[in-house]
Amino acid sequence: MTAGDTFRFADPRLEPHLWIILTDPQRQPSVVVIVSASTKSLGLDLPVIEPGEYRALGQRSWIRCDKARLVSTPLLQQNLDARVIRLSHALAPALLTRVRAAVLASPHTPNEVKAALQI
Repeated sequence: MTAGDTFRFADPRLEPHLWIILTDPQRQPSVVVIVSASTKSLGLDLPVIEPGEYRALGQRSWIRCDKARLVSTPLLQQNLDARVIRLSHALAPALLTRVRAAVLASPHTPNEVKAALQI
């Protein structure tokens, strides 16, 4: 796993959204920042990925800065090994940079996530 990789839960009933890994596990081996993309904005001022910017999203999707979180890298790897989650297509570097900057700038992003993004 590396920054820009994306994943989905194998059972979409558990969690239907695409998740994006924003930090490189090599730089912070114990924890990574993840954020989800949703087709619902919920009325929040959230960054958008437009159709065509990322091939695994077929419609406008909002980056849910309010749901950004820190997750244990070993736990993420365990879920990958157990096939609870499946890796999908990685984001292009320019899109990853834009999403990361938007999450960092958003007033909806939890402070601990912002701190981890700045390391």
